[in-house]
Amino acid sequence: MARLRERRLIGELVVSAGFLALSLLVFEQIVVVFAPEGAASGGALQNAALYPGLLAGALAALTLVQIGKTLTARRAPKIEPDQDNGRVAPEDAEWIRAFICTAAFVCYLIALPPIGYQLATPVLMFILYRSLGETSLFKVAFFAIATSLAASFVFERLLDVILPVGRFGIGY
Repeated sequence: MARLRERRLIGELVVSAGFLALSLLVFEQIVVVFAPEGAASGGALQNAALYPGLLAGALAALTLVQIGKTLTARRAPKIEPDQDNGRVAPEDAEWIRAFICTAAFVCYLIALPPIGYQLATPVLMFILYRSLGETSLFKVAFFAIATSLAASFVFERLLDVILPVGRFGIGY
């Protein structure tokens, strides 16, 4: 059992290192490709490196958090079923959740052009929140709509990014 846990720890750290390497590659491309062309400065419309840099920074930060959680979880005590009201999910439940989230995202990408961001994103967020364990339908619906509108506001109003409006023409 300890050997399996050790192999899992090594696997998680290798995957995390891959995500950090991807972030560093994006930053390297910004410095080597975008900066000499003059496309790595200015406002949101002129700075082609802004969005990739923000995403790479967020990815690096979240990866570092995951590495910290991975390293500290190794020493954390194992949760027994009676300490968690008997609701310890089986190992297969994680795979099912991962499949649901991936399938929902693929369907979202397919539905985004014809339906548009404003209609497709709250549905995706609803499915993700439910599959990740939130049980209150009111909370899930509220946060799905709120995060969708907040992201729409940030991208359309603050960053001047045009989001897909779909056949219905719904946009900010």
